[in-house]
Amino acid sequence: MIKHLYFLLLITLVSCRSNQSIISKNVAIEVYTNEYEGKLIASAMPVIRSDSEIIKFKRRFEYILINVPEIHLAEKAEKRKEIWDLYPDTIELKRLYLKEYVQDKSLTDYFEVTHAAILKRNFKIETTYTI
Repeated sequence: MIKHLYFLLLITLVSCRSNQSIISKNVAIEVYTNEYEGKLIASAMPVIRSDSEIIKFKRRFEYILINVPEIHLAEKAEKRKEIWDLYPDTIELKRLYLKEYVQDKSLTDYFEVTHAAILKRNFKIETTYTI
């Protein structure tokens, strides 16, 4: 009985770790640098990975990535600057910026619905109306 519990626990842990976000599976972060007032500054933008299954629909998903995320809101300007100031540590910059996208519930929802509508043949969306 104990062996079965350990086995079940192991399977559960492995399946939880492999449950990769749809955003992290399909999106990469590109870092861009510019010179401003004699100082090199960085910014980051999301791009669809070239090996992604959604690359054929790149424009649709890039539109979502640019227009939906909370990180692009004016009130998140300080957070963006905080992440961009990590430059020249581009690995950490990319990791934190992607983390913002992954944690954005609204973005993930739009991304998943668009992904399902395009790639899943039997996709049906149920709309619930409330008063």
